[in-house]
Amino acid sequence: MQSLKDKKNLSQMTVELDGLLNSSQSLEQKTAILNRYKDEEKERIDERYVSGRVLYPGELSDELTDLADVVIKSAWKISLAQAAEDFGSDPVKETALFALSRFAARELDDSSTLDLLMVYRSGSMRKEFYHTALLILKRIMQPSQAGIFEVNTRFGPADGETTGVCSTESFEKYYASDGGMAQLYERQALIQLRPIAGSAEIFRQICAIRDAHVYHTRAFNIAQATALRVRQQTELALGSRFNVRYSAGGLLDIECLIQTLQITHGRYLEGDVRNPNTLKAMRALWKNGVLGEKHFQDLRAAYVFIRGLLNVMWFEGRGACGWALPVENTPGFVELGRKMGYTGNDREVQAAFKLAYQHHRAAAERLYDSYMINLANMAWEDIPGTVSAHPEYARPSLDELLRGEMNERSEIILRQLGFKNIDESTARLRRLCPNATAFEPFAKTVDLTWRMWPEVPDPDMALENFEIFSQKNEDAFLFWHALSKSDRALKLMLTLFGTSRYLSKIYIRSRPLWGWLEDTSVLTLDHALDRIHQLGQAEYTIEQLRMIKQQETLRIALCEWLMGVPVHKAMQAYSVLTGFVLRAVYDLCFKNDSAALIACGDLGANQLNLSSDLELILIADQIEPLSKPLERFEHMLQEGAFEDFLFRIKISTYAVLPAVRTEVSPSEWLQQIKMRTIAGDLQKGEEWIRVSSAKIRGGFSTISETFITESNKPEEIECKLHQMLVKQDAEIDFSGWSFAEVLGEVHKFNLLNEDECDILFESYMFLRKIENRLSLFENHKPCGIPQDREDLRHLAKSLGFFDLGIERAEDLLMNKLTGVRTDVQRVLNYKF
Repeated sequence: MQSLKDKKNLSQMTVELDGLLNSSQSLEQKTAILNRYKDEEKERIDERYVSGRVLYPGELSDELTDLADVVIKSAWKISLAQAAEDFGSDPVKETALFALSRFAARELDDSSTLDLLMVYRSGSMRKEFYHTALLILKRIMQPSQAGIFEVNTRFGPADGETTGVCSTESFEKYYASDGGMAQLYERQALIQLRPIAGSAEIFRQICAIRDAHVYHTRAFNIAQATALRVRQQTELALGSRFNVRYSAGGLLDIECLIQTLQITHGRYLEGDVRNPNTLKAMRALWKNGVLGEKHFQDLRAAYVFIRGLLNVMWFEGRGACGWALPVENTPGFVELGRKMGYTGNDREVQAAFKLAYQHHRAAAERLYDSYMINLANMAWEDIPGTVSAHPEYARPSLDELLRGEMNERSEIILRQLGFKNIDESTARLRRLCPNATAFEPFAKTVDLTWRMWPEVPDPDMALENFEIFSQKNEDAFLFWHALSKSDRALKLMLTLFGTSRYLSKIYIRSRPLWGWLEDTSVLTLDHALDRIHQLGQAEYTIEQLRMIKQQETLRIALCEWLMGVPVHKAMQAYSVLTGFVLRAVYDLCFKNDSAALIACGDLGANQLNLSSDLELILIADQIEPLSKPLERFEHMLQEGAFEDFLFRIKISTYAVLPAVRTEVSPSEWLQQIKMRTIAGDLQKGEEWIRVSSAKIRGGFSTISETFITESNKPEEIECKLHQMLVKQDAEIDFSGWSFAEVLGEVHKFNLLNEDECDILFESYMFLRKIENRLSLFENHKPCGIPQDREDLRHLAKSLGFFDLGIERAEDLLMNKLTGVRTDVQRVLNYKF
C-alpha cells in the first residue's frame, strides 16, 4: 500500500488497476483482483483521513470518488466484455454509463452507495445484452460491508422489470416536460447526473434531455418541494435529537436549497450554476448574485461543518444510529466533540461543540426557510436569472484552490494579485486549511485577503511567512476567528510578511508581539523611546540585548512603514536604540576603564538607517591595556547583540590625541565630521571630537572641488551641504548634526532658499527610505536599485506605489526617482 502521506489521483489508480488486470484472467479472477484493490485503496484513504493527512474539506470525498470512478470503469469494461462473450456480439458503442446522486456530485463518503444508470441507444435489437451487462457489473462490485461502495440502480425509468437500465427513448419519455412520469423530487435529483463511460453521443443526448427537463420553463412547484422536505424531517429525523442529515438545519436543508436555486435560476444561467457538486454550484450562485456574500459564506461554512461531522460520525460507528447526535450532556457527545477537533476539559469541549453545531444548524435552517419562502411568494416568470451584479472584485474559487483544480481564469487572477509561484502558493493555501471546526473563519479570512494582496509587496513571501505563523498557533479556530474579525490587523500582517523576511521572523518568534497589529496604539515612537528610557542603566545579558534590539527595531520599522511616521524620526529612534545597546555592551566590557566610545557617520548624526554602517572610535590615554576588553567588545557586538543584523561594524582605536588624516575621500570626510560620544568618559570624548573636528574641517581643501553629484546617493547630498558650510565658515562646529540640522544651517546662511531646502530634504528622506526598504526585505545591505523588474516591483509596493491604470507600480517609482535625481542635481550643481 502506498504511503499515507500523498493523495493518489485518478490516473495513478487507473494505471495501477489496469496493471493488475489482463485479458487472460477469468471473470472470477478479475472480480477478486478488482475488489481486493478497491478494499485496500479504500482502507488507505480512510486511514489518511483518520490520521489527519487530508489537506482540505472534501478531500476524502474526492479520493473516494476517484477510486469509485476507477473501479466502476474497470467493472464496466469487464461486464461488457463478458456480456459480449455470452451473446456473441459487442454493441459497446451503443451504450453509456452515468453516475447519479452523491457519486455524480463527487460527494461520496463512507456511507454512500454508487448510484448508476445505464442507457443504451433506442432501436437496439439486443436490449437483453445491456440488462446482462448491468447484472454482471453489480456482481463484480462486491461491497466489503453492507452499504459501502454498493452499486445502486434505483434511479431512472425501469426497462421492463430491470431498474437502472433503459433506452434513450424511455429516458426521454420518462422525463418529458409534458406527460412524463418523473416526480418532482426526481427532477431535482436529476441535477446530479454525470457521464462515466461509454458513448460520447449518448452522453450528449442524455445531458440535453436532462437539461430540458430540469431547467425548462415549466414552473418548479416550490410548495411541493417544501412539503417533501417537511415529510423527510418528520419521517426520517426521529426523536428530539438533532439529525445531521434529515433534521431542519441538517445537510438536506442545504442541498435542497441549492438544488432549488439551481432549477429556478439555471434556466437562464449555464456553467457551474448547473454543476452536480454542491460547493461549486453554491459558488456559481454567489458569483451570479443569487446568493449574497454573507449568505454564501454562512452556507458554505455550514455545509463543510456538517459534512465533516457526518464523516466523523461514520468513523465513530454512529452512522448506524440514523445520524442523530448523542444527548448533549453524555460522554458520547463530548467524545464526538473531541473527534471534531475541540480541546479542553469535558465541559469546555461540550460547550464549544454545542455552540458550533447549533450555530451552523441555525444558519442552514434560517437560509433555507427565507429563500424558499421568498421563492414561493414570487411568480415563476418573475424569478430573474441574475439577481444582482457580480462581486465588486475578482477572486479565485477557494474550493478549486483547495482541490487543486484551478482553472485558467483563477490562475490569471492570482497572477494579477501579484503571485508568481502559483503552484507553491496554492500548496501553502491547502496546508493552511484547518479541519471543519475552523473552516468558517478560515474561509472568511481568505475571502478578506483577495482585496488586500494587490498592496502586499511580495504575496508569495507573505503567504510563506503566514503559513509559518499559523503553525505557531495552537487553537486553529481562535486564530482564524480573530483574523476574520480584524481586517485591519490582517492587512498589516500581510504587509509585514510581504515586506521584510527579517522582521517577519522576529514577529513570528515572539508571541508577546502578536497583539501589536491589532492594538496599533503601541506602534508609536514614544512607546519605543519610553521603553528604552525605562530600561535605564541596569546590566543585561547579550541575549536580552539582542531581544530588545529586535523587538524595538520591529516597532520602529512598523511605525515608519505602516503608521506613517516620517523617516527622519524613525532614523533618530534607530539611533537611540542602537546607542542604548552599544552603551550596555560597552559597560559590560569597560567597567572601570578611562576611555570613550565615539559614534561616527549616521549614528554620530542621530540618523541611523538600517542600511548604515556602525563606525565607532574607541579613544583612551593608552590603548594597549584595553586590548582584551576591546576584543570582547567586538565579539559581543558582532557575535551577540548585532549578530543577526546587517550592520557592518568598524571600530578604530586611538590614543589621545591622534593625528587626524586630512587627505580623505568625500565619503570618508563625511563619516569623520559627524561624531558624538555615546559611552564612557563623555568629557574625554567631547574634547577629542572638538580637536579632531577642527583638523578634519581644515582638510576640506584637499577634497576635489570637481566632486559633482550624479547618482544622488544620500551621503553625496550631505557632503555637498557640509562643504557649503565649511566654505562659508571654517570655524563652525557641526559635529553630531543631523541632515535636517545641517540643512537648517545652510538656510540660515542663505546658501539655499526655502524651496531648495525643502526639495533637498524630501529628496534625501525619500532616498533613505528606499535604502531602508531594500535593507529590510532580506536583511542585507542594498547594492542599489534592483535591476530585476519583479524585485523592483516589490520595492515599489513596499514604498506605497501601486498600479494606476495602465501605469505599473515599478514605473511610477522609477519616474519618481528620476524626478528626485533631477531636482537634486538642479539644486546642487547650480551652486557648484
